[in-house]
Amino acid sequence: MTRLFAALVFLILALPAQAQSEGEGRLWGLAIGIDRYQAQGGSLLDLRGAVNDARDIAAALREAGAVEVALLLDEDAHRDAIFATIRDIARRADPGDSIVISYAGHGGREPTTDLVAEPDGFSEVTLLGGFRPEAPHNYQRIFDHEWRALVRELSDYTVVLVFDSCHSGTANRTVELPDAVSSVRFAQYGPVTDDLVPPARRAEGGEPAVLEHEVYLGATLDDLVVPEIVIGGQWRGALSVSFAQALRGRADAAGDGVLTRGELADFIDANVRTLSGARQFPQVVYPDFGTAGGDDRPLLARVITPVAATQSADQCSAAALAATPAQLAVHIAPDAQVAAAGLLELPELRQVDTMAAAGLTLMADPARPQLLAYTPTGDRGAEMPAHEGRPLSGDEARALAARWRLSGTLEQLAGCAAPLAARLTGPRGEGALHRWGEQVTLSLPPRDEPYLTMIVLNGTGAAQLLYPLPGDPESVDPSAPMQLDFAVTAPHGTDLLIVLASDAPQASLHRQLRQLDPRRQADHSPLLAEALAQTLAEGRHRIAVLPVHTAPR
Repeated sequence: MTRLFAALVFLILALPAQAQSEGEGRLWGLAIGIDRYQAQGGSLLDLRGAVNDARDIAAALREAGAVEVALLLDEDAHRDAIFATIRDIARRADPGDSIVISYAGHGGREPTTDLVAEPDGFSEVTLLGGFRPEAPHNYQRIFDHEWRALVRELSDYTVVLVFDSCHSGTANRTVELPDAVSSVRFAQYGPVTDDLVPPARRAEGGEPAVLEHEVYLGATLDDLVVPEIVIGGQWRGALSVSFAQALRGRADAAGDGVLTRGELADFIDANVRTLSGARQFPQVVYPDFGTAGGDDRPLLARVITPVAATQSADQCSAAALAATPAQLAVHIAPDAQVAAAGLLELPELRQVDTMAAAGLTLMADPARPQLLAYTPTGDRGAEMPAHEGRPLSGDEARALAARWRLSGTLEQLAGCAAPLAARLTGPRGEGALHRWGEQVTLSLPPRDEPYLTMIVLNGTGAAQLLYPLPGDPESVDPSAPMQLDFAVTAPHGTDLLIVLASDAPQASLHRQLRQLDPRRQADHSPLLAEALAQTLAEGRHRIAVLPVHTAPR
């Protein structure tokens, strides 16, 4: 595992004992966001959500009590300005203070001969707005070993580095949409010539993956990209969104106003997976990971602990479901205008251009008479029959619109409570594109709640209760892990598997779901939202929302 790969978070959390006990620490921040890569001589593709990420994290830091947060955006976020700002903060901070540095933008990787520091033969690189491979523009990048050296310089402080970018291609699912619709934070470029960035010193290699004062969160595996996603009508990065929510108290599972490393790790893991459509699998490592001594340590000094959530988990869940957007923004390709005519007649949909943040992109299938709906992450969300000259029926259009208006709301539910750890795997691995007839397995670790409910909402808007079915036990032993197997069937697209663990039976919820009429799919999403809101407003619960991507053989 490399120390700093694109799409990562370094979190260096060990405070001097005296500073923690006396509560003297203050919070400082630097938020970096770069969307513009073709200005100032740069040549990489522009992004859409990195500036939004930086502004949101800066706001969350101020809410958490930061005495100062610097914001460097686009062309202002050049190499010299970044290092100068960090060192200026360090000069004014006191030992025991906390410094948060976040970066949202492109990442890359370059070959290296230093196999001591980089056993995989690659250095990971943060790419700034003016970068291109030739001099003088290649100066606008920062290597992982440079960030590492900076971390060592700041050893008197608690330092939190948040990197929401990526550095490698996906080996899991293929992004089907063009760059105009689907954006990822990974840059490919040719060999660097006349390099102006100092090379790494070999003596810097051979250190452990995480230092004693360090916690490492990587936003995804080495071989996966980081997509930009649409959240709240804005392009965003899943890691930045989740980190900002954690600072605002959403990750405080104990409700005691103190965010621990273990709470942060659980929250980041569940939310990044869900928000990214199972494209990202965050990796969390810190000293004593998985032990009380490591997991229970606070993230920041006591005086600057994140503000506690103002709502209980149940109130948060109910509020999230009640806040389903009134309209769904959609891109409609020219070849899909006839088939999608029924959608455009619905007041809950509005058509936007390809650069706007949209929940769906609709295209005609060149091979078959059907309409294809794609998510912002480039996954096929739904396949709808659409014969030439015949638009979707009114019921088909309403069902599709209701399903994808509710999608983002359901994905936010995992951020309202202590996450329910759940994994969905198949023969191609976790988060893969599962084919018709394959078996996928849902795995749940031991938990506190004995009652389980599992619901699937498919891409076309049909909802179904999967568990419990008649004959299934009313409760299961929560102290034992649990596995359930499912077979992939049509219709194909992106389903949401909702797993609810509760401390009381959910007979009313089950009864309502069993009454869903398969002939009236347009009613399923609204009824599901109402039933979940009623259930989540009562009793203790934990929830997981797992995207399931399926396709024909």
